Amino acid sequence: MMPWRLLEEEEGQGSIEYIFIVGGVIVAAIVIFVVYASMTKSGGTSLNQSANESFGKVKSRIQEVSNTI
Repeated sequence: MMPWRLLEEEEGQGSIEYIFIVGGVIVAAIVIFVVYASMTKSGGTSLNQSANESFGKVKSRIQEVSNTI
């Protein structure tokens, strides 16, 4: 009779539900962080390439102007 009584008890059910909710929030936070990190990394790479191209154009223009002086 002892095992059946354990299946019918519901005293710890609320605590287990809170643990599942907290676990789900933690998993969601990790997924969001990973996605956000990958998005910002690719955006940063694109921004860096664009800045380098612009810097190269400005540098070459300055050299052209200095050569004409």
